Amino acid sequence: MEMEKKNLAIIILAIVLAASGIGNIILGIQLGLIEPVPPPKETLIIGTGSGPADLDPTFSWDSASNDVIMQVAETLFFNNLSHPDMPLTNWLAESYTWESTTVIEITLRTGVKFHDGEVFDADAAIWNFERLYYLMNHTGDLAEGTPRAQIHSLYEFSDGSPVFKSFTKISDYVIQIELYGPFTPILAAMSYVSCSMLSPASTPEKEYLDTATDDLVGTGPYDYVEYVTDDYVLFTRFDDYWMEPVMFDELIFNVMEDSSTRNYAMLAGDIDYLWGSIPDLWDTFNKSESITFRPSPKPGLAYYYLGINNNLINVTWRKAISYAINYTYILEDYFLGANVKSYGPVSPGYSLYYDDLSDVAPYCNLTIARQTLIKDPGIDTTGLTANDDPNDAAWLAANLRTLNYTGNSDNAYRADMLPVLDKWLGQIGIEVTDGLCTWARFLYLLYGQHPDGYDALELYMVGWGPDYLDPMNMIQPLFSNISGSNTAQVNDPLLEEYIEAYMLQPNELIRIEIIKNISLYLCTELYPHAFTFHPQSYSIHAADLYNVAYNVAGNQWLYPIKRDLDWTP
Repeated sequence: MEMEKKNLAIIILAIVLAASGIGNIILGIQLGLIEPVPPPKETLIIGTGSGPADLDPTFSWDSASNDVIMQVAETLFFNNLSHPDMPLTNWLAESYTWESTTVIEITLRTGVKFHDGEVFDADAAIWNFERLYYLMNHTGDLAEGTPRAQIHSLYEFSDGSPVFKSFTKISDYVIQIELYGPFTPILAAMSYVSCSMLSPASTPEKEYLDTATDDLVGTGPYDYVEYVTDDYVLFTRFDDYWMEPVMFDELIFNVMEDSSTRNYAMLAGDIDYLWGSIPDLWDTFNKSESITFRPSPKPGLAYYYLGINNNLINVTWRKAISYAINYTYILEDYFLGANVKSYGPVSPGYSLYYDDLSDVAPYCNLTIARQTLIKDPGIDTTGLTANDDPNDAAWLAANLRTLNYTGNSDNAYRADMLPVLDKWLGQIGIEVTDGLCTWARFLYLLYGQHPDGYDALELYMVGWGPDYLDPMNMIQPLFSNISGSNTAQVNDPLLEEYIEAYMLQPNELIRIEIIKNISLYLCTELYPHAFTFHPQSYSIHAADLYNVAYNVAGNQWLYPIKRDLDWTP
């Protein structure tokens, strides 16, 4: 099935944008020269910047892929994104009981079907867990040439050994899962898409789904139809869903990599829901009668940072870089005050686990940055003095080091950071070279698939969102030496001890203190990244939509959404 191409209004918008600039498009809409064309009432259209890189839940570890999977496949446990506190909820699991600190018995929900008509039961659940176990190579016999599931570290102890030990069928709808040892966040970890239940009849057991050709068959409210690369993803309603079926006949992810095109599609009424907005247009969205513009009361849980290769760039350079960046420019000038300063991976949205480290965290201070380099006997800083003069000729002329900066060029923020990073780091003798690339190439580098592995990255702008809602999930994947997402190649024994202590600790008050100690250590001793910001979440959608699952996790769950067919502006 092919989706109809963007309508005439969007073509006009693109022409006007190129010819006359942003202001004229807004004026054209306001004057009625560009008439908003609403999507069909029976179709929900999402404007997104990227299509899925991976269709298989056991391999997916990027938000664009997860957004697709979440509409189609479901897990035993789920954070209720419609609730302000997003509590962990039984989903395909009806209930559970801890038999011991390492054995959990789970009663599965009955009356659940896969999209191919197969029944979800204990056999299907165990088949999915054993498939995940195999693809993480926790069996030790993963076929040669098959890559290990990227998410394997989510289900491993700090020494790299597996958490899951066995999966046993007790009855048709009861299973037992045994762990090798106590693992505090296991239920939360099982809520991540990697533990999604797929139909054994429609899914390869020992191979990954091919995103270009295979079908994703789950139990969710939408049935996956197809993905036309860089164009759209199409879903249809699953009428036999175990809860009330969705309102819409079709769900479409309209892939528009260009953020301007995507944002003006929202203004033109060509899409229902905008993912990835331009701050300059927030006031316009807010004033529109046909658009709901809703800010979150708390900063989002996502974390954005300048990644620094810890293997190639030692702590002296990392500290100097962290103090050379003009965070005020990023937050106030570039993002117009829309985001909040980060002091580490744990956002204020994590409430009790968050520690305000503003008094000790790196900030823009050239004197400290330069003094850090001068104090290092391994760096030749002859003739250089520590001062805060951004125009100091000696520092600007110094050629102490060259570092490559990487990001996807179709992301405006990452592309725009290249010249300013070159300016800021040039003030401490670092030349920054251009390594901007396509999104596909950037993912290739972030996944460590380059022959040089993560050493192909030196400096890179990227973000991390939680897989599951535990603050350790913002730390262990990014900084543990066993993690497949430790792109910065952090390898610190003390940090590993902190992580292990947290994983084994059942007392939440003690876990809170461990997280705060880790945050302080990252911020004042290790400098593994240059911490930039946590996003302030904004939901932007058609005003006739309701039951939208607003949440600070950044997860896009579309099941509850309905349309008010009687709505008028």
